[in-house]
Amino acid sequence: MVLTLYSCKKDAQSSKDLVTDAKAWYEKTTANAVTSLQSNVKTLKPIKQSIEWNSAKVFNLEDGSGVVVVPVSVKTGAGALKGSFTMLLTKNGDKFKPVVAYSEKNNYLTASVSDTDIQEMYKKAVNETARRKKGNPASNKGKLSLLPPSDGGQTCIDWYWTTTVYDQWGNVMDFYETYLYTTCQDNNGGGGGTSDPDPDPNCQASQDVLSGEAVSINVSSTVGPVGSDGYREVRYTWIPFRNVFGLWKFISTEKSREYKAGNEWWFGTIKNESLESDGSFFAATVEYKVLSSDVIILKNQGGIRHHYHYKGNFVCKGFPVEINSNGTVDSPVWTTAN
Repeated sequence: MVLTLYSCKKDAQSSKDLVTDAKAWYEKTTANAVTSLQSNVKTLKPIKQSIEWNSAKVFNLEDGSGVVVVPVSVKTGAGALKGSFTMLLTKNGDKFKPVVAYSEKNNYLTASVSDTDIQEMYKKAVNETARRKKGNPASNKGKLSLLPPSDGGQTCIDWYWTTTVYDQWGNVMDFYETYLYTTCQDNNGGGGGTSDPDPDPNCQASQDVLSGEAVSINVSSTVGPVGSDGYREVRYTWIPFRNVFGLWKFISTEKSREYKAGNEWWFGTIKNESLESDGSFFAATVEYKVLSSDVIILKNQGGIRHHYHYKGNFVCKGFPVEINSNGTVDSPVWTTAN
């Protein structure tokens, strides 16, 4: 008689492969994505997430399938959010489905967490999201507000983790939404539900939508036909300024006139032709204005420097909040196409 023993211990190599596959899929899929905390009353909290893949673990769900569990550090402009955010990724064919769960405990994903704990966390996140989406989920259409509601009595807000995935042209390709927690506030300052993890749940955190930074990102170039005067027009498009959370950006187009010098095309002139905005500004107003520019030309290489003024504002509980700054930003160095 041959006795065969089977072990319930997870295969370390297969777990490692599952984490590797989940990370590769997630980073590729969300390369062009915006993640936010959004509420069922259209309040927006832009966030920065840091997925701690080195701390990822694999657990078993009730059906025996593996789920990759990864801690996520989350920050707003006011600082790190309290509690623990955990991403759970289940595999379906060659794709994964991400679900994000929240716990008021810090450092929830410890060695003492069991399969049963993760199963309960996963079921609660999936079931609560499905139940609440029948009512008033964050994905309902409508204009988002930067401000908390000011209804009389007690106000309870459902918060969702949302990730919108875009293609290279800005079209929405996918949308993920998971219910996280509910916070409540009454007129007397009392609360309820989950303690708000935001270190500053009021207007300061909402200023994140105004937070901008100068960048120099090349987008494209378009070469026009050669004119009767021997010159051609080339349009160079780039991003000089954007929101630090990826919510919006300004796109600048510079028009150059180029002429043939031997076998090379050389820059003659470069000047700003247009400036347009792209993205989600919600209830805020932002403006990037080119005050003046310096042109740098060296034969077949050229660029431009913007001297800009940035202005952003919104109204918080009846009081205007405004950001103003001046600065300079250099375009990429462009080389003419022969």
